[in-house]
Amino acid sequence: MPIISENEFLKYYDQFYSKIFNYLYHRLLHRETAEDLTANVFLNALANIRKKSPDIVSFSSWIYKIATNELYRYYKYMRIRRTAVLSDSEWETFDAAATDGNDEKSFKMDDFRAVHAAMKELKKEEADIISLHFFEHKEYSEIAEILGLKESTIRSHVHRGLEKLKKLVKI
Repeated sequence: MPIISENEFLKYYDQFYSKIFNYLYHRLLHRETAEDLTANVFLNALANIRKKSPDIVSFSSWIYKIATNELYRYYKYMRIRRTAVLSDSEWETFDAAATDGNDEKSFKMDDFRAVHAAMKELKKEEADIISLHFFEHKEYSEIAEILGLKESTIRSHVHRGLEKLKKLVKI
């Protein structure tokens, strides 16, 4: 990939900001922290774009790799291992905003809550891979590039993670 200009970077920023924010938000479930980490991701990307752009094969994979590393740094800094847990009042606010009186959405919210709780029981790497694949709709090859793992390893983690989730979640 040739060196990316500032205007090109702004286009990438517009294209990927909400995707990166949603990825981080789904892992943390804390809006302000996700906003802060998303800002850090793009600051890091901007600071390194000139020296890294010849090596970047896919901007999408590169920016998700930065986001994943930022998430890991946050976990290490906070000394937490799993996705944040919402308090009952936060779930009530989340439920009210998501369902808005719709019973079908309410059922889906219960499913989401069950999956979110079960994801905390997975190994961190399995939870990250499942999140990237099912919530961010990334292909195995791109996840392998983001996490620096073999594609076969990604497939194994997805299979094992889904088997664990099936046992943990009674949907």
